[in-house]
Amino acid sequence: VLVSGTGLPAQITYGHLLDAFTGERTVILPDYAGSGETVEPAEGDLTVELMADQVAAVAEAASDGPVDLVGYSLGAVVAAAVAATHTHLVRRLVLVAGWPTSDDARMSLGLEVWQRLERLDHDTFNRFLQLICFSPAFLSAMGREGVEGLIAGAPPITAGMRRHMDLDGRVDITELLPKINAPTLVIGCTHDQVV
Repeated sequence: VLVSGTGLPAQITYGHLLDAFTGERTVILPDYAGSGETVEPAEGDLTVELMADQVAAVAEAASDGPVDLVGYSLGAVVAAAVAATHTHLVRRLVLVAGWPTSDDARMSLGLEVWQRLERLDHDTFNRFLQLICFSPAFLSAMGREGVEGLIAGAPPITAGMRRHMDLDGRVDITELLPKINAPTLVIGCTHDQVV
């Protein structure tokens, strides 16, 4: 089960990896409230718990037993919550570029700037996102055309993505972490905020 990040449909995040897994495994790409074409709750804030319950429900419906669960960015936060609250469902857990709490001052500043830029000018927001998410070496190696391709290929902002961005700034799963009993691999980002 591959869980994507803020506002992104799972197909955009993981679609290019499917061939590497589908020969030997069943691959499940859930979209939770606010991502892809899901219908999200119209009222109230999105919560990690709501999204974790949605991913767990999809995993239980689509599999015959415990799953290997991979989460990226906000998806790592959600995957950790699934592993903590649905322990019977997760065989192994991989968390990529996640965070346990949004209290970090740099992260809070980044999320605030994301939201302000998105409200003011979507194109500037999209360009800023590429600049902060990828390392200088990665972007320089792509050249101007490659960078412009990244910008042009970015998915449009949706109401769901805006709600995810709000949730990013409210995350606190520190009390859930000790409840995870699945073997877990945590992958942080050394050179940039995405890879």
